[in-house]
Amino acid sequence: LGFFGRGMMVPPFEEAAFALPLGEVSDVVQSGFGFHVILLEERRTPSFEDIADAYRMELQTERTMVAESTYLAELEGPANVRLGDDAIELVRRITAAPEDRLSRSEASNPLTIWEGGELPAEEYRDFVVGQPREIRQQIAVAGDQQLESMLRDLTRDKLLLAEALRMGVESTEEDEETIISDVVNQYVLIADFLGLDSLQVEEGTTLTESVSRAVRDLMSRLVANEQDIVPLGPLALPLRALYGQRVGEEAVERIVARVDELRAEGAAQPILAEPPVVAPAPPSVESPADGEPEPGL
Repeated sequence: LGFFGRGMMVPPFEEAAFALPLGEVSDVVQSGFGFHVILLEERRTPSFEDIADAYRMELQTERTMVAESTYLAELEGPANVRLGDDAIELVRRITAAPEDRLSRSEASNPLTIWEGGELPAEEYRDFVVGQPREIRQQIAVAGDQQLESMLRDLTRDKLLLAEALRMGVESTEEDEETIISDVVNQYVLIADFLGLDSLQVEEGTTLTESVSRAVRDLMSRLVANEQDIVPLGPLALPLRALYGQRVGEEAVERIVARVDELRAEGAAQPILAEPPVVAPAPPSVESPADGEPEPGL
């Protein structure tokens, strides 16, 4: 097996190996991997020079964690963070269906409250919508204590942000430009993957009509399982804020019924027989070519 240190083997094996005198053989040792007989051939203690860098990093990490814990405790103590009424129940409901629209009273309902602020349910909804499916599934099955811990972590982030602003720590214009550029690049990569970046406006058609056709073709490929779905994750939040989109339940029912009909008929025709509604663009954005609003993608 060569040389190994503590923490590198399963506990039963490690305990037996480190308890052996040099040159002796152990009794039969059972672990989750089976049965073992161990012969200790050599014991080597590394020099300080061998472990100096790793020890320094470990010590720095430990001191940083202690300093952070102390600072956060001093920050959270006076804030008196506490859960709002029915916070856990509301978190579970939002996590189960984050796309559902919240009523005005629900959106403003505080999940946590502290001196000088609160975490409204609407902010938690924005948070969970931007999480990968795996994280949302973990939250959905978490216990009450775990959910409370998560809410306190989110609250801690808001307290840290407020403290940073109070101390004059703000992002620079260069920081913001870097973030915007990164987000735009991610949209471009997704558009390239979906084949929307090479969109050509044919003569006699408007940009809106061309986009509608491209989106209709994309949806047909998705339904036919010829195209992978690309989860937008946090990238969906700016689009939601810009276009105010929501899922039309009646339209979904009609689409499902139509798909069932086509599957029953074994039809080879395109799934989307009618053009879908294109998301409206912000009123201030116009196409320089024909003056029509840019469609939302």
